[in-house]
Amino acid sequence: MNDVVEFDEDEDEDDVESEDEFDLKHKKWGRYITIEPPESHESFEIMENFVTEITDKNLKNRILDALGNRKPFANFKNLIETSNYREQWFAFKQRKLEEFVWEILNNENFPLNQEDCTMVIYL
Repeated sequence: MNDVVEFDEDEDEDDVESEDEFDLKHKKWGRYITIEPPESHESFEIMENFVTEITDKNLKNRILDALGNRKPFANFKNLIETSNYREQWFAFKQRKLEEFVWEILNNENFPLNQEDCTMVIYL
């Protein structure tokens, strides 16, 4: 959507919405925080932690080997995608990412509780 906004040069600056205020699409978006994705070592730790959930010893050993070799992220993904643990991985990862975000919000003293917001995580 491309909106064109014209500002009268003679208009009082206090009467004009700032560009940031104009772009807010939701009435509560005046309170927001930008959260960067986890660093690679944090994402790696999530994968390592997931391995403890795997009961198939053969797959568990293959994943541990993959994590210890070159391209651990790609190798982990390939092994999980073709396993019976695919959906379990997605649920585990989502839960860990939500914990990651809540920890940041708590550390920033961002006043929210889980009932007040919807969390969308894009990777």
